[in-house]
This record gives sequence, C-alpha cells and structure tokens, in this order.
Amino acid sequence: MKITIVGFGNIAHALISYIGSKENIKISVLTSSKIETNSISLSDNSSKGFIQTISHQPSEVISDSDLIFLTTPSHVRFEAIKKIAPFVSQSTIIGAFPGIGGFYDEIQKIFGNNRTVFASQRVPYIARVVERGKEVNATPKKSISIAINHNQAYIQELLSGLLNMDVDLLDSFMEVHLTNSNPILHSARLFSLYNEYYPLSKEVLFYKEWDDDASKVLLLMDEEFMNLIKKLGLKNISSLKKHYEVQNYQQMTQKLRSIEAFKSIKTPLIKVDNKYIFDVNSRYFQEDINHDLLYIIKTANKNLVQLPTINRVYKKLSRLMDNK
Repeated sequence: MKITIVGFGNIAHALISYIGSKENIKISVLTSSKIETNSISLSDNSSKGFIQTISHQPSEVISDSDLIFLTTPSHVRFEAIKKIAPFVSQSTIIGAFPGIGGFYDEIQKIFGNNRTVFASQRVPYIARVVERGKEVNATPKKSISIAINHNQAYIQELLSGLLNMDVDLLDSFMEVHLTNSNPILHSARLFSLYNEYYPLSKEVLFYKEWDDDASKVLLLMDEEFMNLIKKLGLKNISSLKKHYEVQNYQQMTQKLRSIEAFKSIKTPLIKVDNKYIFDVNSRYFQEDINHDLLYIIKTANKNLVQLPTINRVYKKLSRLMDNK
C-alpha cells in the first residue's frame, strides 16, 4: 500500500515513524520543504519509519497513492487540496489529521461527493519534531475518533491497523469541524497574556506556566462552545471539564500545568528590544484563531447561538493580526 503524506510537521513526522516501519507500506511525502531524508525515528528508538519519495511536486507522489493523509495546518489546507486534486485518482482515499475547521466542506468544493474521505476529530499523537527529517518525540493516544463518508467499516478497520489504536466512528463531519481543543485552549491563554503587562518582560512557557485567569476564560469559552454543540444536536463532543476530568478553574490550571508532553511548549513570541510580543504569523494565530475559532463563530452566527466571551477574545486577538 502506498501512502502519501501532505505536509511535514509534527504529525507527519509521527505518522512516518510509526506507519513507515510496517511491512508492505510505502511512504511518500509532499512538502515545500527543501530537505533530503529517507527515514524518521522516534526519540526512544522504538520505531523507525522509511520514506520512499519526498517531493514538492504533486505529480511525483500523488498519482498512484492508495491513501493520502493531509497534515497541513487548516488555514492552508484548502490550497493543498486544490494543488493535489488533478492527480488524485477516483479510488484514492483522502483523510485529514485532524479535519478541524471545515475539511469536508473543502473536499466537496473540489471533488463533490465522489471520493472516499475521512477526518479525525483530534490528532493521533502528541508529537514534537526533535530534528526535522530525522527524529520526532511522539506518544500515541489510546484511541481516535473519525468521521467517514463511504465504506465506513473498511476505513475504520484499515486505520485501526495502521495506527495501532482503537478507531471510534463519529456521526458526522461537523463533529470533526467543530472542536474545543486548540482554537479554545490557545486563544484563552493568549487572551490572558494580552493584559496590562503586555508586551511581556520575559519568555513564558505556554502550559507549564498556565494561570487561573486563562482557565477562567477557557471555561467560559467552552461553556459557550458546548451551547452551540447542543443546539446542533452533536453527541460526540465533550466539554473540556469532562475531557480533562476537572470540576473548576483551579483544577483546570493544575491539570494543564501537569501534562508532561506539554511542559516544554513555549508561547509564540518574538523579542523586540527588551520585550516580547506575540508572533502573529504563528499557527496559534493564523490557524487556531484566524481560521478555526472564526469557523466556530461563523457556525454559531448561522445557528443564532450567542458567543459573548468567544467573540470578545477573537476581536481582541484579531486586532493584533490586523496591526502586524
């Protein structure tokens, strides 16, 4: 089986290191990165995946693919789909890790309903690239939730075997498009940091130094988000309290500070003179806020659901992007 991975970030590295080690699997990569590599290893040396071809030309890696995994950021994903579309055969299965912010809508604009498509609600690994093209630190999750349009039983079994984890079937792609992970988490934290002490006097660890102010905003945003989920009748999306098994903002702060895989993550900052300002070109802004949080807001507006805190957070942070 030939699998082509579009994108070359954290999740792409993790997928290669795990899946590329399996027999009868040939991995190709489509990326704009100018890099030469033929394998990626896990940091603990428990798995090493091999790459057959790496290219920036879709014609070289897409045409004979059995599976295509899109791992690009959501705000550039539609352009990636348009780029590969002329080379995708009718039988190729297309998936996104994850499909947040309207993946299935984008697919239908290009292909209609004529392709077998899946998308995950969250990513299958907590992953960070250690050395690009060589090493990744990746921890697999116990299970992953997937929406699939056709051949559901076959795709579910296929992905479970490739990922070595349970695959739970979602009821609709809206349960993928709408998520209270990064768009809510990242924007709440950035909003709390954008206060009277901004610009910042030092670098800040995003999760390890998470504070109660961020947790208070986060839980307000999540409550509004869950009101939208209830209005839409979606059943397979949990509140952040349930997801993290906490009861209040104090417990949320302690929980987010304590997650080992998150402790080294830094806030996206740029040093200017002796102060630090947000890097508004980072994925935290361009993907999580400008695309995915905005998708939540637009969906709420269509369904007449009020999001006062989410709108306040979005407006304040979007001004930074407007003034970049």
